[in-house]
Amino acid sequence: MNRLYISIFIHSFIMPNCFTQKAVVVAPIIDLIGQPLAKHALTYDTLPVASTYAQGCPRIHQLIFNEVVEIIKETDHEYCISIPHLFYITHTSNAPKCCYWTNKKHVLKFSELSQTIHKFVPKPKYFKQKTAPCDNIVTIIKPFYSKQLQMTFSVGTRFVIKSKKRQYAVVYALNPKTKNIVTLRLPSSHYVTSGQNAQKIYVKLLNDWASMPGCIPYVWGGCSLTKPNKTDTFTQKDTFFVINNDTQKQKNGFDCAGLIARAAQAAEMPYYYKNTLTLAKHLKQVKRKEDIADGDLIWIPGHVMAIGSLKDNLVIEARHYNHGYGKVQKLLLHEIFKGVKTFNQLYDAIAVGKPLKRLHKNGHVVQTIKDAKILSMQSCYNQTNKA
Repeated sequence: MNRLYISIFIHSFIMPNCFTQKAVVVAPIIDLIGQPLAKHALTYDTLPVASTYAQGCPRIHQLIFNEVVEIIKETDHEYCISIPHLFYITHTSNAPKCCYWTNKKHVLKFSELSQTIHKFVPKPKYFKQKTAPCDNIVTIIKPFYSKQLQMTFSVGTRFVIKSKKRQYAVVYALNPKTKNIVTLRLPSSHYVTSGQNAQKIYVKLLNDWASMPGCIPYVWGGCSLTKPNKTDTFTQKDTFFVINNDTQKQKNGFDCAGLIARAAQAAEMPYYYKNTLTLAKHLKQVKRKEDIADGDLIWIPGHVMAIGSLKDNLVIEARHYNHGYGKVQKLLLHEIFKGVKTFNQLYDAIAVGKPLKRLHKNGHVVQTIKDAKILSMQSCYNQTNKA
């Protein structure tokens, strides 16, 4: 997702010297928008998965349980917040921006919690400074339902470990209703820890999520996964897309950049880029086709895809409904670009400036692309993000 609401740019600069309060997300998913929703006809429970036109959906981003924010401003029903772990830039400014509006009821101020509880909330990642991997944290890689808390946690949700055995980990979780800490038992198949091969885990997560039974929908601004849909069929209603038989109020799913960000951060990569404009500015272009690796990104204006398998010429992406898909998927390279069967061919076409013909699900050309890049995910380790 590349185009962001102008109003969010304004809020990135409001009240810079104002007293801020730390807070934590206590719902499985919360939506972030660019301006107070009180000024919009929609509500937080009625935000669509996507619009038929650019900027038609107020959702800009999503946060998940245990993510820490700073409250900058509040109204009766909403907070203006800044987030520490992702930023974006604009066409007119390279200064990192990270401010949004959200529903107050899904966020708890640290001041509302006892001091002893703070240590059970995972310390956030910071794009402004180098954040070392935490040995006492696990990150969920499959949706996990807690009967005790009666909620399903999204992939990417982080927990502080109490104890760990081979088959499971016992973790701390904040009960939003009682504001007390409870413990949950996570099967080892449902989480990863730091200290492993991060890019290998990132690639595996993308492949696992794209192969998950059901359909992970494309959601404008989406950065969550709690429950794949049973169907991938959809219809257009007025200016919005509607997934058939979808009754979820809080939409879970990914847009193209949100998918990459969630997988990379779950794997403990130092990746902090909210949208396609930002990642294209900060990641380095692959200079030799011999250096292309699984997990590297294929960037075109307004969209990003990941290389799922060099060997099998597979691409993983979250693609919009306008092209007939509306979901997270694995596709062969030639199903995305007409006449391009291998990544060597893609690299050669980009190197000589040959236009790429992007294909609709039905096989017809929907876009001619004159500007494309293959970006190195490993280059995120060498980036500094000055605020």
